[in-house]
Amino acid sequence: MFQLLKSDYARYRPEGFRSRIYLWLFNFDWHQAIAYRWCSFLNRNKWRTSARFFGYLSRIYFGSDISWKARIGPGLYISHGVNIVIGSGVRAGRNLTILNGVTLGQKRRIEDWKGEQNEDGYPEIGDNAYLGTGCKVLGGIRVGDDVTVGANSVVTKDVPDDVIVAGVPARILRERTAAQSSRDSL
Repeated sequence: MFQLLKSDYARYRPEGFRSRIYLWLFNFDWHQAIAYRWCSFLNRNKWRTSARFFGYLSRIYFGSDISWKARIGPGLYISHGVNIVIGSGVRAGRNLTILNGVTLGQKRRIEDWKGEQNEDGYPEIGDNAYLGTGCKVLGGIRVGDDVTVGANSVVTKDVPDDVIVAGVPARILRERTAAQSSRDSL
């Protein structure tokens, strides 16, 4: 857990003594990342009731529902983290950037005639993804590495690596070149 928090902390890039204090005391987004990592740690170590309790408290306090069962890799960065919904089966890679209003979840959940639940699946997000304000990524799809999803886009189909997608439904606007990808990683 501490290694994950350390990599998340590096994404916020505090510089100097005063900004580090500001980050630890007043940065709402950093506190939300800490709360998610704590609940996820409790869940992985079989303290599920505690994970559920702290997850519930963080849902009330932060106004976002990030499931403690979701697997998000190191380098999580939340910016203006209000109204974020991340389902329990979501898998995300390294250096995920999430803006406000993002939803990562299932397309539908239907109870079949036997009373069992059929789940359509949760999305899998690659490394270095940037999810713009209000975007929705729904269903059992894969969003590739180095992908930017535009604001208010609805993604319901697989997205290849190194592209920018936007629209309702989302479509590829532009593919990134190797020079753009290396410049973005700096």
